Amino acid sequence: MSIDPDAPEYAWQQLAALIEDRIAGGKYTRRLPSESSFSQEFGLARNTVRRAMEDLRERGLVVTIPQRGTFVKRDN
Repeated sequence: MSIDPDAPEYAWQQLAALIEDRIAGGKYTRRLPSESSFSQEFGLARNTVRRAMEDLRERGLVVTIPQRGTFVKRDN
């Protein structure tokens, strides 16, 4: 899956959906790749990646720990 610049959804929305799919599919089970890695993989600005991560945090799918990274939030 890739980011479609002609899609009606913003790039950050597409990226958030892609990451959510990867979490649901078991590709990401603990720590997510860095913002820089996502930026390079999808050819997006870091601010776009940050907005996608913010959306995922707001929806309770991930948690960011400063100086450590972003992690899949586990249900306890």
